[in-house]
Amino acid sequence: MHRIELNKLLSGGLDADGQPGDEGVLAVLEPRSAEGKLLQEPGQVSLMIRDATRKGPRAQLARWDFEPDELHNYWRKSPLAEGYGFELPWPAHGP
Repeated sequence: MHRIELNKLLSGGLDADGQPGDEGVLAVLEPRSAEGKLLQEPGQVSLMIRDATRKGPRAQLARWDFEPDELHNYWRKSPLAEGYGFELPWPAHGP
């Protein structure tokens, strides 16, 4: 694997209830080879949301960790994209 791209079109806030405010985040990760080919390779993945206006440990708003053996559950393929798709609700202490 050469790089991991975040699909900006399909990543952002997760509005699960139709009310103002997001209940979490959506993230679509696309692992790519040096030639740009999409790769479906298991590995350890950590996603972290940080507040750029804060410093140190207070900057981390949320973190999710995934082990290689569970990553296959998140592979998605649609007409718009293919990659690892995550719908991640805020933890109890979310923003």
